[in-house]
Amino acid sequence: MVMKNNSTLYSSLFTTLMVVTGVFYMVSCEKEVEKPSGLNKIELSDPSAEIVTYNYAEITATLLGTDSNHVNITDHGFCWAETPEPDLNSSTKSIGRTTSLGTFAVELTDVEENTMYYIRPYASFNGGTLYGSTATFKTLEKGLPFVKTDSITAIASGSALCSSRVLSDGGYAITARGVCWNTTDSPTLQNCINFTTNGNGTGSFTSNITGLTPSTTYYVRAYATNSERTAYDIDDESFTTLAPWSCGAVLSITHNAGAIAPVNKTVNYGTVQSNLTGSNKCWITQNLGSDRQATSATDNAESSAGWYWQFNRKQGYKHDGSNRTPNTTWNSNISENSDWLTANDPCTLLLGSGWRLPTSTEWQTADNTGGWDNYNETYASVLKLHAAGYLSSIDGSLGYRSSSGHYWSSSQQVTDDYSLNLFFFSNYSNLDSYSKVNGFTARCLRD
Repeated sequence: MVMKNNSTLYSSLFTTLMVVTGVFYMVSCEKEVEKPSGLNKIELSDPSAEIVTYNYAEITATLLGTDSNHVNITDHGFCWAETPEPDLNSSTKSIGRTTSLGTFAVELTDVEENTMYYIRPYASFNGGTLYGSTATFKTLEKGLPFVKTDSITAIASGSALCSSRVLSDGGYAITARGVCWNTTDSPTLQNCINFTTNGNGTGSFTSNITGLTPSTTYYVRAYATNSERTAYDIDDESFTTLAPWSCGAVLSITHNAGAIAPVNKTVNYGTVQSNLTGSNKCWITQNLGSDRQATSATDNAESSAGWYWQFNRKQGYKHDGSNRTPNTTWNSNISENSDWLTANDPCTLLLGSGWRLPTSTEWQTADNTGGWDNYNETYASVLKLHAAGYLSSIDGSLGYRSSSGHYWSSSQQVTDDYSLNLFFFSNYSNLDSYSKVNGFTARCLRD
């Protein structure tokens, strides 16, 4: 009878944990790795494979510690190989130096299909390298695409925007992509209320979801099609449309910096119904792009002034009193025989369909109906028009904020170079003509 050594028997045992992400296993370290000591004690969490396709993997781990004020990692990242316990002599994906704790991630794009890989996070410091636990993941075989629904934004009563990504084509060209939606979860192209088509290929895309019912919860899921078939995101995103909007309620708008808005921000516009133009119109009660309604006729705050536009141009400009944003070369020559085109109207582009700049007739009627003779009277009206100043036609510099107000109409004058605006200051108010290259404020209305 042969007796086995118990310590030898026990030391051969190890623990295996299976995590489903494609095929994903966690293997415990065989021995404790020496860690930094003292105030800057560092730990590494177990790694995880968040996304795995036939040629792509997204790997994450977390740097943990007891003193975030004394972190000094000279390098960190992941080691990976097709053999167990990869180290710095294996393939590595370095993120570099860090002085903070937290989660870090890398993307592996040079992996082979249907292959098992071992991954291990590491953190190097003066005196050595700390390794975390080893995990494995197995890449998929070529076939279905991999698509992800990222976020839902710009939610309104009847529409929303959805951002998605095709992360992998599955080895075959993507011929269609988009999102589908329904009022029940897990929508597909076969059972959805509707869907979008957003081109082809991999990468990010944005879908405009329209025709929605107010105050209703919807489920959205991205899809991508290749020659194999159509694949969907594993999870869907849900959102609830806003209640029907009516004039007098707050109009909440998220502006995104670009060809129209100069900066990113969300504005809650006040609105009011008024017949100053001779018929009932809905107006915003603050300037387009402003954070708030003016507090007085001579309010000189940038937050009340809002943005400025040149005639028939989409790009808005912010001016904080010292700097203009965007600080691009100022257009000092606009000569064209045209009213402000609907396609360029910032009210329509920033607030939505139906919103527009007033015509010269509407401004003239409002001026007459209101009996406006100065900026105190324009401010006393329901529109709260104040002296927000203007940007110079010469170089786009700010002038006369708190002294005069200039509000564009959508109408040009008889010549190509001039257009009409509501102009007022301390003892005057009327419709006047100015060069189209001036930067004036905008006040929007809706029929």
